[in-house]
Amino acid sequence: MKKFNLLISTWLFSCMELLAQGSTGLSLYFAPARVFANIESRDNSFDEYVHDRNENEPSREGVTLGISLEKPLTRSLQYQAGLSFAFYGLRPTRLNTSDLHTENNPDRLSYVGRQEYYFITVPFNIKKNIFQFGSKPGKEGKEIDFTLYVIGGGAGSYMFRSIFERRYELQVGGEEITENEFENSFDTNPYNIVGQAGLGFQIRVNQKWNVILQPTLSHNLFSLYKNGISERLTVFSTKIGVGLNLWQDM
Repeated sequence: MKKFNLLISTWLFSCMELLAQGSTGLSLYFAPARVFANIESRDNSFDEYVHDRNENEPSREGVTLGISLEKPLTRSLQYQAGLSFAFYGLRPTRLNTSDLHTENNPDRLSYVGRQEYYFITVPFNIKKNIFQFGSKPGKEGKEIDFTLYVIGGGAGSYMFRSIFERRYELQVGGEEITENEFENSFDTNPYNIVGQAGLGFQIRVNQKWNVILQPTLSHNLFSLYKNGISERLTVFSTKIGVGLNLWQDM
């Protein structure tokens, strides 16, 4: 809890600093995502489990909802600080029970796996404009209508909830639901650092509003688990949002 409070305090401090310095932009976005897991065994005891998941588990899907404040540093560089909520889930898929389960549970025929992760993240990024196009004359030359930019940086991440559930089909009929079984025997590591990089497009609607489209690649630097197995997430998402110019620096 202390680390989580530190994470939120850092975000609040950064936002207050941006506002105090005359922050000029705020954006709201959602980002559909595709999530890929890199799973490895820390010792030979979990080789069969890791092989089973790597062979049978499809990529996860997810979505991120976020808010971001932006402060210009130079003509082409901006600093961003934000707060977001992310959900990553494994689409339920029916699988035949492997030897891992049938050896001790001969009555189980197949199962549907459910895996869900919930995160709060605090991203910090540098945004660099690499191409701008303007067609309408303004006070200081042409007003920018289209901007192509790149972003790079990282985020602090806190996994505040994880769900592992399997719904088994039984030979005798009916079904059995188990929660917090094999995967939850590992100690989770809720805190993580995420590296981020992306390419974005910003289209100006009027003096106050613009539209943002930003494909982004993120990668967890540390495992979601402290023991047993190592699992790092790589996420490809596309931010879709709107930006608002709060005020112009004087």
